[in-house]
Amino acid sequence: MGLDNDAFKGFATFFKENSLLKYIGQPEDVANLASFLASDLARNITGSIYFTDSGSLLHTPEFKK
Repeated sequence: MGLDNDAFKGFATFFKENSLLKYIGQPEDVANLASFLASDLARNITGSIYFTDSGSLLHTPEFKK
């Protein structure tokens, strides 16, 4: 199962071009957030939702025909 290599590259390019940071997050990015939230530095954070999506939820791409 999964995407073939060409489909994956196409998806990755689309995602990168249509995110605010022009970056595809890596597993380390999620691990860094989890480490921060588990640390004493985040002791006052409660009931929050965090996204590590390179800003893709904030950005509406303009689709070109």
